[in-house]
Amino acid sequence: MERETLTALIENGYADEAGLAAEVACSDGVKYLCVNGEVVTLAAGNPPTKVFSDSIDKLENLTVKSGLFKKRVCFTHNGENYDLAVKSGKNVVEYFKLIG
Repeated sequence: MERETLTALIENGYADEAGLAAEVACSDGVKYLCVNGEVVTLAAGNPPTKVFSDSIDKLENLTVKSGLFKKRVCFTHNGENYDLAVKSGKNVVEYFKLIG
């Protein structure tokens, strides 16, 4: 993820100073999965705008798939299923493993 994108995510409050954010690929393009405390945000675009932002406990059916070549975070939020391929976001994958 580009440094300016991470800075924009932090400035918008989607990620905290720890920079817990990752670029993710989903069926409708590239987005950003961010964590700020107990709040998870999915953002898209440049500059990034919020797709949704909610408490971590509102995510249902959370699974993390972490293989040698692929890392995926899958969950349901408000009835919509998300299957996100994480690009170089090891810290985000580890976070979701801890809470999943």
